[in-house]
Amino acid sequence: MKQFFLPIINNNYEEFNKKKDELIPVINKNDSTLTKKDIGVQTDHNNFCPKLENKLSNENYLKKKRYNNKPTGRKKKSDNSIGKHNKYSKDNIIYKIKTRTFNLILDILNQLLIQQNSQTFFKRIEGKILKNGAKIFNLNLLNSKLLTILNSSISKKYSKIKENANKELIEKYSNVPLIKEILNSTFNNVIKNIYMLSNEDFKTKYSFESKYLFNNNFYDDETEKKIMKDLIDYGLMKYFERLKERKYQIIF
Repeated sequence: MKQFFLPIINNNYEEFNKKKDELIPVINKNDSTLTKKDIGVQTDHNNFCPKLENKLSNENYLKKKRYNNKPTGRKKKSDNSIGKHNKYSKDNIIYKIKTRTFNLILDILNQLLIQQNSQTFFKRIEGKILKNGAKIFNLNLLNSKLLTILNSSISKKYSKIKENANKELIEKYSNVPLIKEILNSTFNNVIKNIYMLSNEDFKTKYSFESKYLFNNNFYDDETEKKIMKDLIDYGLMKYFERLKERKYQIIF
């Protein structure tokens, strides 16, 4: 079939006619025994694909995506090019902010529980809660108090731990001043006012250190760190308020 249409693309009508005669038998239109199905649609070569020649000579048409030879699928390991969606994408950066802040929250609460001689500690919540990138979900999450978030389902990794393990700890230790303060803080407030604290200010407030503060985290490079800081300074609530559903790019 490719060889049959090649003369059309090359505008070689003589070769096309030759091929056509070889493939399409001469039909006697006066033969009453033939049906329309037998005859088919006989088209003069001058009218065959009338717009094809114009399209093939049109540079703008040839530049359309259908003619690009851009490879599809997963990039090869040897491909060092940067795609549109990469580690610097806003949704990936925001996910890191949320997970790292939550690591800090667990670290603070569990360090405070150690001071209370507790033998049990707060557990991680289901990963999909922090991974969700939907606008309304994140506005609700950021505006929720930590006691509400911690009361949600714990990670399935804790197969031998009761689902309400965090809830029991909240009920037992929610009157301890610093624990109470953390539990009644919104997720957004912790990101802005605790996660970004310096080591000195953090230690002054909580009397211990944490490797999960923004300045103590590991970053792939300075670009990633800068984008993360710019997003936090801009405000995640403001970011999601301006975000269109299913869109993750905002210039700030």
